Amino acid sequence: MRWSSLLAGSMYTIGAICAEETKPNIIFYLADDLGYGQWDNVISQTPNLHLLASQGTIMDWTITEPVCGPSRYAIMSGTNRQKANAENGKVAYPKVTLASYFNSQGYATGMFGKDGLYPQTAPFNETLIYRTHEDSWEGFPVVLDNNGNLERHNVNRKADKKRCRKISQKIAEVEAESIATKPLPKGKTRNRNKNKKRRKVNCRYAPYMFSIRRNNFIRKHAGKRPFFVYHSDPRPHVLKWNVKHKSWSRQCPVLDYGPYAKKWPWAPKPFDQRLWNDNQRGFVAMIWGLDQDIASLMSVLRETGQENNTIIFFTSDNGPQLMFDEPFDLYGLKGKKRDTWENGIRNQAILWKPGLFPAGKVNHCPWKVRDLLGSLTSIVGKRYIPEGSIDVSAIWLDESKCSEVYKYKNIIDVEYCENDEPCKWAHYDMRLYPAKLLKFVDSGAGPELYDVLSDEREEHNLVGSDNYTDYLAETYNHNISRTRRMLRASI
Repeated sequence: MRWSSLLAGSMYTIGAICAEETKPNIIFYLADDLGYGQWDNVISQTPNLHLLASQGTIMDWTITEPVCGPSRYAIMSGTNRQKANAENGKVAYPKVTLASYFNSQGYATGMFGKDGLYPQTAPFNETLIYRTHEDSWEGFPVVLDNNGNLERHNVNRKADKKRCRKISQKIAEVEAESIATKPLPKGKTRNRNKNKKRRKVNCRYAPYMFSIRRNNFIRKHAGKRPFFVYHSDPRPHVLKWNVKHKSWSRQCPVLDYGPYAKKWPWAPKPFDQRLWNDNQRGFVAMIWGLDQDIASLMSVLRETGQENNTIIFFTSDNGPQLMFDEPFDLYGLKGKKRDTWENGIRNQAILWKPGLFPAGKVNHCPWKVRDLLGSLTSIVGKRYIPEGSIDVSAIWLDESKCSEVYKYKNIIDVEYCENDEPCKWAHYDMRLYPAKLLKFVDSGAGPELYDVLSDEREEHNLVGSDNYTDYLAETYNHNISRTRRMLRASI
């Protein structure tokens, strides 16, 4: 008998609570390269995310993969993509994904934003997405997948960027709506009303297009059938190599600096905005833009009467890149994107539904985004736990269930392999939790061991400190080698 089936009879799940209710709508909102605490600090103006968090639960130890491709694969499939280069799409999805599962349960499913796993495709009913990572770097819709059809837009980046920045966000959204619904060739116009003057579409900004399409999808299905929305915003992803100037520049151009356009009078030292360059102001403005989109999402839920029957998950795909965004990394965690130290794989998640998740709670029990699919199935009804995954829905409701959930599978594992470089690992040992949380990690600097409950910044390596920890590290090394052999044999 699989240990996951043992858990089914030993604890309550969200499904038990929702069993007598209408199937809830589910919105999974994924930011791109938003680091731990970068939306929750003294710099970022994110009142809507803070409101969402105050009405729901913050999962403070949400574990991702070190880069976006493997994280997105794990979220979609409920499985790891170890030893596979997720950036290049070499391994197919399993038969059951978030999209196929919710389709089978009668949900309307839609994905909007950055996919990044093409040529793998998940069977959503409706899509408006960037297929690849590279497409999403522009910020403007050069190439989009519109319900499976590849559309190439004749975008003049320089002109569109200039036009978009000259108009307000409200007008930009109106302009974007006309091509989010049906793209127009370059230079063409749309007669939105025969009695009004024809107007030229002059702002093509992809984040607005994704949000409008998502909101219209919700309006279309609200009250008729439950919906599952996967909104994968391409912001605030920060790096792009400028071939002409042979330097890094910030990606996804920001249209509106919002509160960061002028001097920021209440900025604490040393974060006086006068010292920021345009890339840094643009980065924090991107986070502000995410927050504005959360306001738009909540508005359409209230408009359609779905606010009390919708579950929202908000998180990021991995840690920060720490280049232009370095001034906003205020928590001092070790590492960055592509590392298996805490700052590369630890994030925060907001879980929101009135009356379901404890309001204003900060939950410190670790969980991994790979377990999202299996845990969401407990909400919908027909339970499906992918191999190697577990149901952590009980933890979302009650932190005290943490030890019970990890009773049969007590290691949370992360692996990242890129090209011909040695694989990076992290293993969290849940056996001593909540007294300790021992983490073995090799992020390219050799074996390290930390108790990350008391040493979140991973400053005190326990390897070599005494015989016990030496033995423990050796045991971990043996188990990792064994795990690696098993993984290679299964691929």
